Amino acid sequence: MFIILVLMVATTALGS
Repeated sequence: MFIILVLMVATTALGS
């Protein structure tokens, strides 16, 4: 489950 959160944050950081 934690992996999903990490991916979400990583995607947001890259998007920003």
